[in-house]
Amino acid sequence: MMISNGLAQIHGCTLHEGFANPCVIWGKGRGEMLAGMFVMGWFMLITVPVGAVVLLVLAIGSVST
Repeated sequence: MMISNGLAQIHGCTLHEGFANPCVIWGKGRGEMLAGMFVMGWFMLITVPVGAVVLLVLAIGSVST
């Protein structure tokens, strides 16, 4: 998420989670790629806490047996 945002800012592109905007980086259109990278950062908000809970449950389960 931070990398896509940084690349978009360096190259003067608009980036948000709504839709892909045109963005030319190194001579090629990279808007779709940047938008995908940006949205993947939002998945972290779900997967990291769920992973932490699963890890905690597994750790507690292995200690009690």
